[in-house]
Amino acid sequence: AERMQAELAAADAIAGPVRQQLEALKQESVSLSKKRQKEAKKKKRPKAVDVSSGIGRTTAACFTKTSSGDTLARYAVKEGSSFEVNVSCVEANTCQYVCALFCANRHSAESFGQPDAEERIYNGTCVVLGPDAAGTVLVDYDPDGVAREQLMAQYYPGQDTGPRLEDLAIEYMVPATGSSATEVRVLEVQQEFVRLRRESQSALVHAQTLRKRVDQLEKLRSNGMLGPGGVYFALSGKCLNLTQEQYVGTTAVREQWHTFHYDLCFFDYATQHEVKKAPDAAAAYDESGQMAAELQEGESEPERIMLGRPVGFLGAGKFVDLRSLEPLWFKPSEHVFLFAMGAQCAGGVARALAVQFVCGLEMQVIRVAEVRMCAYFAEISHPGPCNLDTWPGSLRDLARRASSMEEIALGSRRWLQGVAPMLRVEDGVLDWRLLASKPMALRDMLLVRLGPGPGPPLVSIDDLYKSTETTMELIFDLAGMLREALKSAYTQLPPTLRGNISALASQAYAETKRVAPPWLEESRSQLMSSLHTTTHRMLAIVSSQADEITSRQDVAAFLAVLSARVEAFEARRPLRRRHSVPSAPADIALLFVYLGIIHLAALRVFMIVWLVIQELWHCFCCCCCSCCCCCCCCCCRLGTVLLLTATSLLAAA
Repeated sequence: AERMQAELAAADAIAGPVRQQLEALKQESVSLSKKRQKEAKKKKRPKAVDVSSGIGRTTAACFTKTSSGDTLARYAVKEGSSFEVNVSCVEANTCQYVCALFCANRHSAESFGQPDAEERIYNGTCVVLGPDAAGTVLVDYDPDGVAREQLMAQYYPGQDTGPRLEDLAIEYMVPATGSSATEVRVLEVQQEFVRLRRESQSALVHAQTLRKRVDQLEKLRSNGMLGPGGVYFALSGKCLNLTQEQYVGTTAVREQWHTFHYDLCFFDYATQHEVKKAPDAAAAYDESGQMAAELQEGESEPERIMLGRPVGFLGAGKFVDLRSLEPLWFKPSEHVFLFAMGAQCAGGVARALAVQFVCGLEMQVIRVAEVRMCAYFAEISHPGPCNLDTWPGSLRDLARRASSMEEIALGSRRWLQGVAPMLRVEDGVLDWRLLASKPMALRDMLLVRLGPGPGPPLVSIDDLYKSTETTMELIFDLAGMLREALKSAYTQLPPTLRGNISALASQAYAETKRVAPPWLEESRSQLMSSLHTTTHRMLAIVSSQADEITSRQDVAAFLAVLSARVEAFEARRPLRRRHSVPSAPADIALLFVYLGIIHLAALRVFMIVWLVIQELWHCFCCCCCSCCCCCCCCCCRLGTVLLLTATSLLAAA
């Protein structure tokens, strides 16, 4: 997900300026079009500009039908119906697009792209004067292309129906003779817009595709469809399939085995269909010896059965009503994905498929089984469920410290050589090749013979960060819930009471502001400004000096020696410990701080207990004199001490 976000940021960095330029050209085109419309409404036509000096200008015309009386005579070029184009369209073989714009038949609404004889003005032939007036070129074009394009846009609004004629022809159009400066600029802006969009088409499409992909993943993540921490994001839009033989029943003649194909498309659907094969001689006859089915040479399209639509992962915080699936044939967890509400079986039971993800390097379907009628269970290998904490501690620490697969492989060989005496068995030699092909079996064997090893570190920077982040999220959620509850309660109050509350709040705020001395507000502002400036300065100093401090040879050597000694100490500790000692320098420093706080709290508790013992001894000695005043005084003092003790213990906790 982070990689895709980085790709999207890089694509937006390229496509963003292009979008801004396109938007600016579009706004300028709209503004110029309005200006041209205003000029057209004026009685006096704007001053024409000289456009005859343009490079590559030539004349073109389209053949139209002419009439002699009421009879159609022939197709010819009407006088004054010619137009000008860029002669480069001849070499680029694109003059037909320009002719289709200038010479288009006008269709009625009832023609639906097929004009009748009265509407057909142009016959689809255009003549273009060649370069340097060297002959003419006849061009065939579609005189009904514009009307057909408008019809497609009407029936398929908002959809891409192919390139527009104007976009194909705009590059080879030139300003007409007698055009105003506004008209010339309109054509230039349109040509620049089409050229820029064509040159940056790939970058724009790439950025748009990535944006849709990221938005889709974010929607799936918010709906809890990507698993814990979004580890299953790579499954989006991916289909996994499996073809396997399944036992379906037994007759008096033979067992019934059928081949089924499963398609599991995340996060869309899951289907099943039977792979039909030509029956053999035994399957062609029933139990009585009569032919049960004719051998068919051709295969029809298989009937796909819907096993379910995606429901989501069934982890903590995901509420899914599973009462309709009881009794459950799977154990809900954050690595179980459910497809439900599939095609119905006999009795109106809807099919459902539970997918259990297991640890594996590659994504593939291991098996699919029909546990009971209409209830399916699948196993898929995926790196998502893999958890280093379930492996022996030494291997876990080795994998976390390693920076490459080669380092992990070398460290694993050395580790196996060291623990080889503990892996000896009396019932035969271990088949390491078989164990290595099944990671979970290898893990279970190592855990049985070596034990789980030390647990996770007692404290670490990552755990501190996660705890702080979780606590802040909880505080913000509670604050938001409290705000919404107060807002809801406030809106349900009568209008008069709401007005009184608002007035009292405004009056209290004004009174507080009036009574408070001016220097208090100034001091508060100065204090906040000073804290803000000091914090930024400290962060700047730390960030500027951190690299220099850690890069010093003496500090680096000290940290290396410290990590080595901690690792040696950890190796000497007995197995099956609940927590381990971290070896990272930052985690070691945090561990010292944690232990210091614990010892200070323990010292505080000891002092409080000692004070209680002293008071109890004092009261016991005083009460022995049978003096009521002394006893009352001691009881009061003891009650005060006990109250202070409880408060102190709560503070220490």
